[in-house]
Amino acid sequence: MEIEEKTEKSEAQFVKPGPNKRVCAFLFDLLVFSYFLEILKIVHVLPVRENFGWAIVCVYLLLRDCGGQSFGKYFVGMRVLDAQGGHPAIGSAIKRNLTVIIPLFPLIEYFVMIADKVEGKRLGDTFAKTKVTDLKPQIPDWLFLFGSLFLVVVNAAL
Repeated sequence: MEIEEKTEKSEAQFVKPGPNKRVCAFLFDLLVFSYFLEILKIVHVLPVRENFGWAIVCVYLLLRDCGGQSFGKYFVGMRVLDAQGGHPAIGSAIKRNLTVIIPLFPLIEYFVMIADKVEGKRLGDTFAKTKVTDLKPQIPDWLFLFGSLFLVVVNAAL
């Protein structure tokens, strides 16, 4: 009985985030991690070889949602939920993010996410049985379009 009430409560709290908000969170994650890698290169913690840096980026992208929020999701106000409404396990986090490390696949995921009118799931969410909920639905999605454009410009300057 207690489990059913918890599930119903978490289902009632689900709010589908807009696609611009999700893209903005992803770009923010990339920007934060890009700057982190640059700092490690400057202080000579990492070898300068780019392949090693990209391997670290891939590991970060796979594991970024283990606590339910990556830096980007925290920044824009979203959380990943598993089927029971809790934080996804490491295996689920890896499953849901496998698609974002494949070149050009995040673009496909964007259109899949838009096509899902009910929960806004991308293929990784469907595969891992997760969903993303909006913790700050009062902020309009179109503002995150401008935030995403800003992050693209800043990342290009890096």
